[in-house]
Amino acid sequence: MKKILLGIFLMLLSVWCLIFGSIENWTPVLFVGVYLPFVAIIVFLLGFFDKANK
Repeated sequence: MKKILLGIFLMLLSVWCLIFGSIENWTPVLFVGVYLPFVAIIVFLLGFFDKANK
């Protein structure tokens, strides 16, 4: 359950980074906002399948 919630939190953080980075025009924040959803999806799926196997 913790990995699922962490995946959701990372996805929300990536959306925040995309919004804030585009407003302030910060390249590092935009870079994090673009690549963080991939990490969030992987963590969410790991938590989902780990919970389904138990």
